[in-house]
Amino acid sequence: MTKKQIDAFEKKLLKRGYKKWTHALYDEEEYDVSKMVKDDEGNKQYQIIYRFWDFEKYKAGAGYSVDLVVMPCIDGRADMTLSNFGKFPISDVDQVEKLARLYFFFLKENGIR
Repeated sequence: MTKKQIDAFEKKLLKRGYKKWTHALYDEEEYDVSKMVKDDEGNKQYQIIYRFWDFEKYKAGAGYSVDLVVMPCIDGRADMTLSNFGKFPISDVDQVEKLARLYFFFLKENGIR
């Protein structure tokens, strides 16, 4: 992705209610843009995290990249990470939110809480 594409995608996420974080990040990404999903009673269910990477700062820089983490709010860890490789477009926010919801309820229905 180019810097222009990254900026446009970030803007799209912010308009949808995601928040930008530049500290206390998931890994070593430059920043992330995330959204906490809660149920009707306000209980946290899962977080959708888009991680933004800037590889330009390295000598053999390879541009910019975005990946995705769905992090359920459960005991233990069951994070699902997707990169933009393959056929599932992580830039399709509607599909990502649907996938995150299905993943959370799959875990819940199988007793992983």
